[in-house]
Amino acid sequence: MAVLRWDSDAGDALQEALLQAYERWEMVSAANNPIAYVFGMARNIRLSELRRDQRRNEVLTEFTTGEVGQGDFTDLVVAADQLWDAVRQLPCAIREVFVLRDVAGFSESEAAEVLQVAGSTVRGHLCRARAALRKLLTDQRQGGRR
Repeated sequence: MAVLRWDSDAGDALQEALLQAYERWEMVSAANNPIAYVFGMARNIRLSELRRDQRRNEVLTEFTTGEVGQGDFTDLVVAADQLWDAVRQLPCAIREVFVLRDVAGFSESEAAEVLQVAGSTVRGHLCRARAALRKLLTDQRQGGRR
């Protein structure tokens, strides 16, 4: 529980690990210590989830820095709305990559598989999406101050 930072999400990670262990039992049972192997699976699943959550928070923070007051939920909601308005303005291809990578937390290879493109295409689209969002949000802020 200490390793997984126990909460309902960690419980979900443990259930996912048990399901994966069941589906791959031949491989798991061949391990020197199957119980340790399953714990390792649960740990890796949970760490992946925590990284995804951190990336989502970093995205919102990156695009709302300086706009959100300390502890003011209303400002946060307004900033998130502005971000999503800007996301909707992106061309479809780069919008899809941005949402898959920075919002949904997909890895580069997962996003490439979903979109049926190369990993380098995902990287390029993500770079363009972030740059376009910075510009759109900067323009919004400057337009609002005039």
